[in-house]
Amino acid sequence: MPLFVIFIFGAIVFGAGAMLAPAWPSAQPRIGLMAALALGIVMGGAIFWATLFGWDTLVIDYLLFALMTSIFLFGTLSYGQKRAEAKGEVLEDADQGWPGTRDLLFFGFIALIFLVPVLILPVPLDTDAQGFGYLGLMARLGGNFQTLAPWHPEVSYLYSPGFSVLIAYLSHQLNQGLQSVQISVGAVLALLNMWLAYDMGSEIRDKRLGRAMALAMFASIGLLTAFMDSHYTTILGLVFAQAFLILAIRFQRRPSIADAVGGGLMLGALVLSHPDTTIILMLGYVPWLLTMWFGQPRPTVRSWLVLAIGMPLIALIAIAPWLWSIKDLIGSGIASPFTRDPSYWHILILYHGVWIVPVAILGAVIGLRNRSQPVILAVGWLVLILEFSTVGLLEKIAPNLLAPLLRYDYPFSIAWHGPIIPYAILGGIGLMWLWERYAAKRVANLSPRWTYGALTVGIIVVLLGIFLSPQLLALSKGRIGFYGAFSSADDVKAMQWIKANTPADARVLNFPGTQKDNSHESDWVPVIAERDTVYYRWQPFFRNNEASLAEQDRLRAFWKNPADPAQANLLRTAKINYVIVPQLVTNPASIDTMFRWRAPLTDQIQMQSAVSAAPYLQLVFDSDGAQVYQVKPS
Repeated sequence: MPLFVIFIFGAIVFGAGAMLAPAWPSAQPRIGLMAALALGIVMGGAIFWATLFGWDTLVIDYLLFALMTSIFLFGTLSYGQKRAEAKGEVLEDADQGWPGTRDLLFFGFIALIFLVPVLILPVPLDTDAQGFGYLGLMARLGGNFQTLAPWHPEVSYLYSPGFSVLIAYLSHQLNQGLQSVQISVGAVLALLNMWLAYDMGSEIRDKRLGRAMALAMFASIGLLTAFMDSHYTTILGLVFAQAFLILAIRFQRRPSIADAVGGGLMLGALVLSHPDTTIILMLGYVPWLLTMWFGQPRPTVRSWLVLAIGMPLIALIAIAPWLWSIKDLIGSGIASPFTRDPSYWHILILYHGVWIVPVAILGAVIGLRNRSQPVILAVGWLVLILEFSTVGLLEKIAPNLLAPLLRYDYPFSIAWHGPIIPYAILGGIGLMWLWERYAAKRVANLSPRWTYGALTVGIIVVLLGIFLSPQLLALSKGRIGFYGAFSSADDVKAMQWIKANTPADARVLNFPGTQKDNSHESDWVPVIAERDTVYYRWQPFFRNNEASLAEQDRLRAFWKNPADPAQANLLRTAKINYVIVPQLVTNPASIDTMFRWRAPLTDQIQMQSAVSAAPYLQLVFDSDGAQVYQVKPS
């Protein structure tokens, strides 16, 4: 049940943030920042231990217990008040920097929007969650983050394990399906990103800029579309990227050992979370180290050295065991197959709502006039995002120097996800200027209650959208251009039947694609059924998967003519016990009620006969066309 996962995971993350925030030495408590810090410590600590001594869910239990115990022993919600009283001050709650009622209502409204897909979708949209769910299942069943054991131990892969650790742990401890865990965790992380934008703006200037930056991040839709497209590893990476930048910006202004250590840990957590976002952060952070001397306040040599060397060194120490464990994979032939495209410039505009571009330009002009350090960071960042996603001039000038970075870059991802944070910074500053220049005086005489009314209306509209989702789905047909959810609610029932009614070592034949990387119509089967399947989400970072791909090629023959009795030997030779048939194959009209908007990939497989005509198969489950067959004994 996704709501159960959201409640548990959200309560732990934001609860830890709220308790840790006043204990961290800072001018005001930052709940989002401390939530990210707590999450990074637990996730990174689990990977650190698992790499050295082996994976066990108890490690995260102990880390959570240690974290909560430390918070209660060394800092509680009253710690900020005690610090003030030691200085002879008496602070009211509002003066301590806690979010106000309107801020909390705003975050509640945003949370409800992120909750909509969780409530109405049978599985996350598109294909990314299929792949990361499979890696999470392999981590849970196989106990490692480099191979597809236990089902394909010969296949190794190179990818950051952070998200796999989180979903493997939560699915095991909460006894929930990985499809539900992923979308639930993604919703909490998306909300955390919004809160971090609020914290960053509050740190740069005040809460008003925090609200403007949070609004810019949400309304520029880059984060929202990433969530809708199930880019959960990206969203996790953005959490730690924002947390690192907040601590780095704060350290540059007021050096603190705690912020230096926290920044290093967040940088390490980012590397463990998502390779693309790690590269994206480098495109902003490295130029900022070179250009921050032109901004205000200027760094000291000592603070600059901590930012340039100290924090990265802490990150390196924190992730050293994991880096050592993947040293052979780093030296292998695994590399990104993706290239930059001159047309990707439009992604920087269209995928971010268009409006954000002129507002960000306005924010850049205002900030550069004041030589604002965050603006210098954001402007240089966007320039390199455009360069590495679209232009490619630096690659021509210094190909050898950039070769290690270009080996793993994903230009499309850079164009889509790279601008999210810099647009929030510049867009927030631009929105604040527009508000103060044109809107503040006009609404000065209005009661503050108007914000409560506006947010309440927004919440009602979202709730109405959830209630009318079947009608809205029907209205959207033919008007949306992406694929949607690659399994229906009935397909999920068939997969859950397999999980509940078949032996753990049962082998399942699922529906193929025409080639290795498009079996999406059935790639949810291993993730939800938790059984070994022939087809699973292919990834470009897999190695030694030739035998698995060869088997997939052989078993495509079954789907061409299932009624041929000779296919029985093909299935038995491959040790297939069950065959699962997507609902779209036997009931094509069901697409009208599915969250699907493009022609199904099942149409690309030409079947000469129906699976139901196979004499060696017995139907054991059927839910409106989503079927499971058992292979009869020979």
